[in-house]
Formats: sequence, C-alpha cells, structure tokens
Amino acid sequence: MAVRTTVLMVLLVILTSCAQPPHISTQSHYKTDFASRLDINISYETIDNESFASVFMGNPKGTQVFLWMVLNHSIPGEKVNRETLVYKGSEKSLHKIYRLPMGETGTTGTLFIKVLNINDLELIRSQVVDISSKGETK
Repeated sequence: MAVRTTVLMVLLVILTSCAQPPHISTQSHYKTDFASRLDINISYETIDNESFASVFMGNPKGTQVFLWMVLNHSIPGEKVNRETLVYKGSEKSLHKIYRLPMGETGTTGTLFIKVLNINDLELIRSQVVDISSKGETK
C-alpha cells in the first residue's frame, strides 16, 4: 500500500508541475492617417519561445499600397536591418499574421510597418514596437 501511495504522489507532483500556463506578452498600437484615409494596427505577441506580429490595415478608398515590415535587430557588436515586402494590393481590409524569429540571448530590436503608395511615397507608418530575445515588450 505504501508503494502505491508513493507512486500516486509522484505522479500527482509531475502532473501539477507540468500544468503551468504559458508566458504571454502582448503589445498593440493603432494609428490613423486622415489624409490618405488609412488605418494601421500592429500587435506583437510572444507565447513562450515564439513571437508573432499581427497586422491590420483599413483602406476604405481601395488605394494601391505596398506594406513593408521593417525589423531592426541588434546584438553586442552587430546590427541587422531587414525590410520585407509583406503585401501589395488594394484590398479595403487586410489582416495578416507573421511568425517572427526570437533571436539569441541579448538580442534587442524594433519592429514597424510602413505603407507606401505606387510612387514610393510613405502614406503611414505604424508605431514602433520594441522587442527582445526574451519576448519582453516595452
């Protein structure tokens, strides 16, 4: 009987130690430009060791636009700037989710979205999201 009780107690301890909720950190920024009638919202979320950027753009006039995701990372002694074209078109409502690299320990960075028209003029730029390798947001 004592062995059975010991085994049950060990199983109970193992099960309760595994049932911890994930570490979630979220940051969201919304911006409107009345001249171009564009809305942009960027949300950055980390869940344990994964990070995601969610981008929403409202384009009620159906203007042809180009969305660029700008990701700046820095580690001691090195800086990396990456701009990626994530969308081109004229949809009136757009929502995209992107998985982002977390980086190595000590990595910090910023993330923002800029929206350009067909003449390469910047129409709107989202607010900057500060990110780190630990998934912390500021």
